[in-house]
Amino acid sequence: MAVMSIAEAWPAGARPFTVDDLDRMPEDGKRYELIDGELTVSPAPVLAHQFALFELSSLLREGVLRTSTPYRAGGDRQRPHRTLPAG
Repeated sequence: MAVMSIAEAWPAGARPFTVDDLDRMPEDGKRYELIDGELTVSPAPVLAHQFALFELSSLLREGVLRTSTPYRAGGDRQRPHRTLPAG
């Protein structure tokens, strides 16, 4: 896939974004998410955020495994670097 700018990848007109539009977004370190046809762009998480997430996940996992079995939501379809609602 060719590298594109956001302007080149942006869909024509006022139509909602599609998964194909999302796939054309540049690999620029930002997080691109498609939510109900709207594009959400956020910066990549910083190292401190990743560390806090790991610590919180570890604590939650310890507590959950004592009383129940965790399951991943079945409604999500994951790609290597994106999560999209099934549909």
